[in-house]
Amino acid sequence: MKKLVPSLLLMMALVVPLILFWLLFTHFIFSTIVAALVSIVAGWALNLTWAFSTVNATQEEPAPDNSNFFPIALRFGWACPTVLVFLEWLIWHFTLGSA
Repeated sequence: MKKLVPSLLLMMALVVPLILFWLLFTHFIFSTIVAALVSIVAGWALNLTWAFSTVNATQEEPAPDNSNFFPIALRFGWACPTVLVFLEWLIWHFTLGSA
């Protein structure tokens, strides 16, 4: 059960920025940059939450390869949501946007 929560948080960190960008950009007519920034920050926050939950989930069972992902997520947690939002924007721009 302790491994389920971090896995769900990681999946949410991948899916929530895509859904949020699509909703903000298409339904609420936000600027593209504002919608992208809000989506990236939400994904980054979920990545930080995932990293924090992995540290808490593995504290009871110490292992020699127990690594702390929080500093990595703090520095680079924005990268994956940025790439996902950019790819979503490219797909929307070149397929649905030209229709």
